[in-house]
Amino acid sequence: MFIFPAILVISWTVCAQSMTYPLWPLPKEVSLGNSTLVLDKEFKLIQTSSSLLLDRAIGRYNKLIGDTSGEGSISECSIDAMDISEDTLTLGVDESYALSITSDGSCNINANTIWGALRGLETFTQLLERSETSTVNDTNNMKYKINISPIPSGDSTKVQSTVSCRYTPVLINDSARFTHRGVMIDTSRHYLPISSILRIIDSLPISKFNVLHWHTVDAQSFPLSLPSAPELVKGAYTPGMIYTTTDLSTINSYALDRGVRIVYEVDVPGHAASWTAGYPQIMADCFVKYSYNINDFALNPTMNETYDTVNKVLTDIVSATGAQYMHIGK
Repeated sequence: MFIFPAILVISWTVCAQSMTYPLWPLPKEVSLGNSTLVLDKEFKLIQTSSSLLLDRAIGRYNKLIGDTSGEGSISECSIDAMDISEDTLTLGVDESYALSITSDGSCNINANTIWGALRGLETFTQLLERSETSTVNDTNNMKYKINISPIPSGDSTKVQSTVSCRYTPVLINDSARFTHRGVMIDTSRHYLPISSILRIIDSLPISKFNVLHWHTVDAQSFPLSLPSAPELVKGAYTPGMIYTTTDLSTINSYALDRGVRIVYEVDVPGHAASWTAGYPQIMADCFVKYSYNINDFALNPTMNETYDTVNKVLTDIVSATGAQYMHIGK
């Protein structure tokens, strides 16, 4: 009963400590100055290693930063990751990084792994601010500048955008306090379209979360279409509310690109009502009537077919995603 007040105190303390910093979450070690440096119009994020995953991330963050005008002191920011292996995203992976921006505009992100480099890129963009001005002609053809936000659609006003860092020099050394930092979704009780799952994944790196716990199957529905146990998908809400193994693979790759590990949950042997539509023969035939509580349905642990079916389900998920960990509920 003391957990909720404790969370409030911890949350208030963290907020109070980080109010002077434009960073979330607060890095382990941070030193910010009060000088402003502007990104040059030719500014680019570049990597000194050769990771395709990091290339894609740099493309996303370059797009986020967008176009900037004028001559600036920061012309590039280099990202160096010593280990570029993509199969290292597991529990306890090294996500540490160091970010420095010197007074003369030199910018560097150094990390032991590509996952640390991703965290450093997120921190770097949190330090940036955009200001926009437009050049307008008045009735006397005299040019003047005004602040605009935003420009109405169809307006011929020319936008000039300046991106700057108001906190130089910057020196940050950061590492994860917790190895598992995640959010859970439950698509058995509330189906989510793939586009919604991808948006959720997009939101996780902002807070440097690294896990999406996907509660995929429970009593209410079995939304997976699996080649080794094709009848189980009959337990989905509707034929349109399902995920194929191709969908799982696509979502998993999308998450990997953002440094997010997916933990899939398939509840066994309890909470198994959704299995009855496809494989009623492996359900436990108990004296207790199930009708009053859907969560009382359970698989029959005395049948070899039960273990064979569960093995097919888990194997298909692992084959599609390469998952290293699974959650089997209760």
